[in-house]
Amino acid sequence: MSRLHISWTMAGLALLLVSSLFLLASAPPALAGCADGAGPGVDWQKCRKRQLILSGNDLTGANFLRADLGLTDLRDSTLDGADFTKANLVRTSLSGVSAKGANFTKVVGSRSDFSGADLQNANFEKSELPRANFKGAKLAGARFTKSEVTRSDFSDTDMTGVDLSYAILSRAIFQNTILKNVPMEGAYLFQSRFEGVDLSGVSGLQQWQVDMICGDENTILPPTVSRPENWSCPDIDQQ
Repeated sequence: MSRLHISWTMAGLALLLVSSLFLLASAPPALAGCADGAGPGVDWQKCRKRQLILSGNDLTGANFLRADLGLTDLRDSTLDGADFTKANLVRTSLSGVSAKGANFTKVVGSRSDFSGADLQNANFEKSELPRANFKGAKLAGARFTKSEVTRSDFSDTDMTGVDLSYAILSRAIFQNTILKNVPMEGAYLFQSRFEGVDLSGVSGLQQWQVDMICGDENTILPPTVSRPENWSCPDIDQQ
């Protein structure tokens, strides 16, 4: 075999190798395990999991990044440490779940149900959860900074240490809610329901915020603000 032929053969092999490496480098990343069954640590990022019955499963540490879980039933599941960042939770049922330390940053979840859930130290920062149901949930240590939770129900919840700074809480309900060591600086509280609630453990509360809430003679305010002359608010079922 001539030297010229060998040279052309080697050049062709080199070109093939470079082309193969280029294709490998430019190939799309492997898809998450969308077909994998429910279990601890399952990777369902960007997966479509709508209208499924997944209640009672152990999904500890699962990855739901940008997943579509709209209308899915996750009731009574274990979701501790799960990542729901930017997931769709519209009308999703998470009632009774254990989701301690879970990440719900920037989720979208109108009318989602977290009633009776254990959400201690969960992160809801910048989430959009209008009309969500948190009634009876354990929320101690959770973060709702810059979240939008208008008309949501926080009745009968323990919100000790919850960060509500700059959250939009208009018409949210806080009946029989424990609010101790709760930062509320800059929170928007238009007609938020605090009748009979002790707000003395709230920090950062200013007069303009107090003037727009719904309270009564049993509402306890921090000493830094004054009770308005009139709290005129509609009945809860009329909001």
